[in-house]
Amino acid sequence: VVLTTASGDLFERLFSPEGDRKREAFLEWVRRGGRVVVSAGEKARALTAHPAARDFLPAGPKAEPVRVTNRLPLYWTARETSQASTMAGNLTAPGAGFPVANLEPSRPGRVLIPPPAREADEKDVVAVQAGFGLGRVTLLAFDLDRPPFTD
Repeated sequence: VVLTTASGDLFERLFSPEGDRKREAFLEWVRRGGRVVVSAGEKARALTAHPAARDFLPAGPKAEPVRVTNRLPLYWTARETSQASTMAGNLTAPGAGFPVANLEPSRPGRVLIPPPAREADEKDVVAVQAGFGLGRVTLLAFDLDRPPFTD
């Protein structure tokens, strides 16, 4: 499941007090092996407003929750052959840029971007992942439902 947060309010409704039954069903699905990707972006602070969301997400926003950038360097580990290698690319947007959440891991998990080999070069956490029961939750620091992805 991919939960976007920039457009629509599915995440907010799911973690609102009125969404108790749906939230519990969703969390049980993840505990039983479901995999979820949440894109934070400009609503990083709002994502952790509910206590259940703080327990669910592998990271939370720093004191300064969002920054705006035109270029976001990305490094990740991938398998092209039998050996893992580090891939790189830049997420770019012309003009005013795009919001990126300033994430800080909040429970045991692993930082996916930047990979451990690049932590000295890139200190900003862009993607973090942690287990939730038998499932997995991945939090991205940018919105998948906004430019540059929608352009």
